[in-house]
Amino acid sequence: MWRRRRGGDGEDLVLMAECGTEVRLSRAAARMSTTMLHALDDDCAGGRIPVAGVHPSILRLVAAYCERHAPHYDAVASAARLREPFPPFPIDFPPDRYAIRPVTDPGPDPHGLEAWNKKFIADLRDNSTLFALIIVSDFFGCQLPGRRGPARPGLRAVADKMRGKTPEEIRDALDIENDYTPEEEAEVRRENAWAFQD
Repeated sequence: MWRRRRGGDGEDLVLMAECGTEVRLSRAAARMSTTMLHALDDDCAGGRIPVAGVHPSILRLVAAYCERHAPHYDAVASAARLREPFPPFPIDFPPDRYAIRPVTDPGPDPHGLEAWNKKFIADLRDNSTLFALIIVSDFFGCQLPGRRGPARPGLRAVADKMRGKTPEEIRDALDIENDYTPEEEAEVRRENAWAFQD
């Protein structure tokens, strides 16, 4: 059951969250997800896809992310990148086009997507929302050029929370409960003293 979007020429896919809440996703945004792409190709359930075990708020976040990135998504380039992630050898790299950049430098961002991604992740309520978003976006297989859907900036946020911190500080930052007794922790520190040296 595809529905026309008002004022547009695309069709909506209706995702049914665990409690029956409907979340709409445009056809263009749905094509960014390998899971939804298969549902589109198979005309699964007439356009109504049940998504078990996913809270509506997380489903809305994934939908918002895909809707924002959909106008800039190139399905052909993404599919080619999945088939051949590296160009054939030998490679002729013009020095002005392929300058070496730090790994953390995402490169040019003509559509403002990196800034939008940072704000999107920063606006999340808590760590459990961040972790749920990473898991659900990985399940959906959201494909973006040079990125892996909302999981990529989410994982970057988790890495930033961990960078340069002690195990205790990481537990605090990520809301992880220490399940070691003081005796077990002392034993682990003694057996792995090399890892705890300053």
